[in-house]
Amino acid sequence: VSFQKWKQIVEETEVADDGRCKCLQSCHIFATTNMLKSPIIVLDEEYINTVNESNAQLNNIIETYLPLLSTSSNKIHY
Repeated sequence: VSFQKWKQIVEETEVADDGRCKCLQSCHIFATTNMLKSPIIVLDEEYINTVNESNAQLNNIIETYLPLLSTSSNKIHY
């Protein structure tokens, strides 16, 4: 990973003044799915709007995330 790319990744993880992260990526949801050992379904608009432009970017986190790193032996069944 280049220095510029790494710097961008670090900047995305910084927390804004209101306590929210600046960026959420699908890898964060996938990791959470595996920590919870439960599927997560993300529903949202197809495109992301910005302050200056509507439909600026395709929303690529809309998906069904499955805990693929978990095995049946380490799941808790209720």
